[in-house]
Amino acid sequence: MAALPSLLLLAASVALLPPRASALFVMPWLCLERCGDSSADIAAQLAQLADPAHGKDFTAASFELFNLGPNSTLIVNNLTSVSSKINALGLQTFAMVSSYPYPPEFLTWMRQVFATPQPFIDALVAAVLAAKITAVNIDWEPTSGDGAPKLTKQDPIDYANFLDVLSLALHQHGILVSVDVATWSKIWDLQLISATHIDYVMNMETYVVNDTVWQQEFADSLALIPHDKLVVGLENHESAMSDASIKMRFDAMAAASPPVRNIGIWRAGIEDSWWPYLDAFAQ
Repeated sequence: MAALPSLLLLAASVALLPPRASALFVMPWLCLERCGDSSADIAAQLAQLADPAHGKDFTAASFELFNLGPNSTLIVNNLTSVSSKINALGLQTFAMVSSYPYPPEFLTWMRQVFATPQPFIDALVAAVLAAKITAVNIDWEPTSGDGAPKLTKQDPIDYANFLDVLSLALHQHGILVSVDVATWSKIWDLQLISATHIDYVMNMETYVVNDTVWQQEFADSLALIPHDKLVVGLENHESAMSDASIKMRFDAMAAASPPVRNIGIWRAGIEDSWWPYLDAFAQ
């Protein structure tokens, strides 16, 4: 693939960026059957999104749907279909393209799509348009050990290049693109990824319950990811987080300059203790 600076110079002249819904971005994740959710669980999560009292807090919802397979293929998983219900609520629909269950050969599959992206892109565009999905979320987390190939210095460069090619291609169809990142793997070069035409960079490092760790990871997020692309991850599910801890997070985001207005919540359904803070955040 071409070096990133040259690619971006060329891309700048042809990008067709889809408009964002608003300056506010609040998105819970629906993990569906992959997290063991039952049909009743999923129905309750969708009901929260539609709840007249709190559903207005959300602007988008993400859900498991796709995987990257070998040889630049797109895998469509047999999970509960929720996109039409979320669309009907007027929310952006972010379909996940996942690496779960993290096979050791996943980095090999990533390298294959880096080298030959078009078959994957064509299949993804066709599937997204057919389902009237508004956005995709790339969540690729290659493993190490257990027979997995070792990361090279070229891999994060190629990944950033691929994300740029993917974003530009999907933007031509009005489709938004987000990516999940962290610092526990060198596959994510946050500077290179942030320089692409990706719409949102979702930081998984802030999915933590410990307040001190969250504060440090939040500060790092502000320093490493451009403010307009940064989505701060918040851990909600099974966290048993105190009101003081929840308040601290929302206070910190409000105190940032400018205030943080993009959050991703892991995961639906939302615990009752979060509603006062989400209601206020969405105002």
